[in-house]
Amino acid sequence: MTMVYVQDKKYNFGKLVLLNFQISPGYATAVFIQNICSSIVPALMTLAISAFIDCVNLGVEKETIFRNFLVIIFLMILQCVFSSFSIFVQRNLRIAVQRRCEYEGIERIAALDYIHIEDKQKYENISRVITDMTNYIHHSYQLVLTGVMIFLRVISIVLIFFEHRIYWMGFAIIFSLLPAFALSYHCGGKVYTFYKKEYSRSLQMNHQTYILKCRETVNERTLFEYSDEIEKKWEQIRGEYFQKQLALHLEVEKELKVPLILSWLVLGIFFVLLIRSYFSEAITIGLLIAMISSLIELNGYTGKALLPMSSKVSQVNGFIADLNELLKYSYNFEYLAPPTDHQIHFDTLEFRNVTFCYPNSNRRILDDISFVISYGKSYAFVGKNGSGKSTIIKLILRMYDDYTGQILLNGKDIRTYSEMEIKSIFGVLFQDYAKYQVSLKENIKLGLTNHKKEVSQREKEVVKRMKLNDLAKKLPNGWETPLGKIEASGQEISGGEWQRVAIARVLSSEKQVYILDEPTSSIDPLLEESVFEWFSDLKTKTETSIVISHRLGLTRMVDKIYVIDQGKIIEQGSYEDLMKNEKLFFDMYTKQRRRFV
Repeated sequence: MTMVYVQDKKYNFGKLVLLNFQISPGYATAVFIQNICSSIVPALMTLAISAFIDCVNLGVEKETIFRNFLVIIFLMILQCVFSSFSIFVQRNLRIAVQRRCEYEGIERIAALDYIHIEDKQKYENISRVITDMTNYIHHSYQLVLTGVMIFLRVISIVLIFFEHRIYWMGFAIIFSLLPAFALSYHCGGKVYTFYKKEYSRSLQMNHQTYILKCRETVNERTLFEYSDEIEKKWEQIRGEYFQKQLALHLEVEKELKVPLILSWLVLGIFFVLLIRSYFSEAITIGLLIAMISSLIELNGYTGKALLPMSSKVSQVNGFIADLNELLKYSYNFEYLAPPTDHQIHFDTLEFRNVTFCYPNSNRRILDDISFVISYGKSYAFVGKNGSGKSTIIKLILRMYDDYTGQILLNGKDIRTYSEMEIKSIFGVLFQDYAKYQVSLKENIKLGLTNHKKEVSQREKEVVKRMKLNDLAKKLPNGWETPLGKIEASGQEISGGEWQRVAIARVLSSEKQVYILDEPTSSIDPLLEESVFEWFSDLKTKTETSIVISHRLGLTRMVDKIYVIDQGKIIEQGSYEDLMKNEKLFFDMYTKQRRRFV
């Protein structure tokens, strides 16, 4: 059940606080009760100390003095118990909130429309909000609890003054706290704005740190000796960032020191007035000593709690604005759903006069493009870098729907199909395929539709063609060996081996249309030929394949080639047809062939 990122929900401070009770009502209630009790104890301690001192001063019976002393000891023990209990319930509440926020945060990112992921500013906002959600839910509740505690502690002391008819002292204490709160709130806004504005710089700094520390870059750093240059850049970015950060916090500290100093001066005046009240016999010596002790403690607590609290309130309000902005981003939870069990037979895919520009750009990536993909045929899209080949994949997979023209699947607008139906038809190997650091066996199983556990004949054939049995034999624990270095028993494999695993994962998925973007860039020519023989073998040719590649030798094995240049299809036909034309494809193929002849 979604609790945090609720559709069409608009957050305010109160709703953020209530999330603690929605996620973990038991721990949230326990924390509240504990804080109420902890807030009352200091006032009770003031009265107990006052009674104890007065008993000693008046020379009453030892039994009465001892009883008052036991009350003080009891309250001190109670404070320790509340403190220990607070640590326990606070920790468990935070863990519950963190688990819920991380789970829903991952879901929300996965469900966002792709357009928001590619937008730099939006993705930074997404990253910050999802990362900080637990902290700010926790902070919001802590702020309420701190506010309640300060209120109860102030009111309890004020009531003691009221009881002894020193009304002006009670009101003076309340009003003396307001300027400090207002100034701290203003400073909190400055802090949040700074970290939001400097988020890009912190990402740059983290990236430079990654380059300097990461195991994957150590070979190139050693070979090209660029560590010094990267370190200089890192130190420059880091220096600028921390210089601004230090300047901000020094400025904030200076601003906050003023009300703190004034509060101690006001407290000195209170002490003088309390002493006068004692000499005028308005209060007893016990109450005088107890109240002075309580006011010192309250003023210290205010400096530690009230000022940071008001600063955090301002930061939470800034976070809420960013959270509400994220909740406006379009998303679709169908992106998380598995492929449909209902089999939709693929016949044709047609682009009809499709024109597409990326958001916030007027440059046409695809310009009035038209082509047809038919069942059981193999196709290759070739062209220069940036010509629009990979964009075609994004439109087929409905990563973008904002285009003109028509994309028809089996004669129907592709936007009328659900995400689950699209997943059931298309299997894709992206150019920047993922390297899952789980076991070799699990890497292949990830591609199986609806989590099939049995080994199919198709999977066996794919494993054989990709020579993964040979790879498994080289690994310490065979198919159960974790790939990568996350686990202690993990084994790193070469780039070509990673690509073979990725190809096997896709081809094991039993789709009707396979889209392969630069699928064999890291593997040897023999394995490359084996991959494409899969689609050209008349005995097994039941799928449709779409290949995007700069290695043009494979185009001899496909049924039709589309040559794209500046978003337009400028040539189409078989390998033989395009070689006879002696245009762009002929030039590209001839130049590439010269490298091998």
